[in-house]
Amino acid sequence: CADVFVDELHATLRSQLISRSIMIMSIGLVFGILLVVWLRHNVTVPVTKLEQSARSFAEHSHGRKDPTQLHFEAPDIHTHNEIESLSKAITQMSTDMQDYVTNILQAEERAHNAEEEAEDMSRIAYQDELTRVKSKAAYAPKRDELNEGIQTYGVEFALVMVDLNDLKLVNDTYGYKHGDDYLMGSCTLLCDTFGHSPVFRIGGDEFVVVLEGRDYAHRDELLASVQKRFQDARDDTGKEPWERFSAAVGMAVYDKATDKTYEDVFSRADQAMYAQKEQMKRRSDQSR
Repeated sequence: CADVFVDELHATLRSQLISRSIMIMSIGLVFGILLVVWLRHNVTVPVTKLEQSARSFAEHSHGRKDPTQLHFEAPDIHTHNEIESLSKAITQMSTDMQDYVTNILQAEERAHNAEEEAEDMSRIAYQDELTRVKSKAAYAPKRDELNEGIQTYGVEFALVMVDLNDLKLVNDTYGYKHGDDYLMGSCTLLCDTFGHSPVFRIGGDEFVVVLEGRDYAHRDELLASVQKRFQDARDDTGKEPWERFSAAVGMAVYDKATDKTYEDVFSRADQAMYAQKEQMKRRSDQSR
């Protein structure tokens, strides 16, 4: 048996309870502080850094057209958890986006350059290299367009056929350089006269002028004008031989009552041109 006083027992229990409570609270406080430190180091601060970097990227990249300015400043995060993985994913996504935009811009530039090259090639193909009037390659689509108009919606046009005289004589006598001068000067005369109509070179010394719109309305005056200008140039003995341009010119107007195709109009214009050529030849023979 042992004598134990109740008061002493209560005092001992109270002391133990207080000490245990203090110890538990101390341990809890330590764990709480450690938890806050851990959360700050591994969650709060990294998330704040990541949010600041994302906001800065959004502000500086808005409206930018230069892909080099689409750069994400990756925050310094080494938490070895999901936040570090998210930061790396965002960094990689910004790099991929920058590469994607760069590739798009480069593709657009290549497409633009290809389009310009195609336009240049079309312009070269559709323009006679020497005379700068439209080429035979450009003549075919125009002929098809007028043929389609004849068959469907109806058109209004006239054709002027031009066949240069004396080109072979100039080439043989004065050389091909002056022959080129003769060709270019003749084309300048044609283009000046038919200022609103395309002039096509369809052969070495053969040209077709398609009259539509304003020139079509004044076709008779323009035909008389071009014939006179060629005649005046040929009669001007004060000029060099390669500047005395001469040509036979004939015209035919599309008649929907008789012409079924473009070729019908072309044939009549060709006949009119050869009729003038024969007339010029007879006049030349009589003057000798």
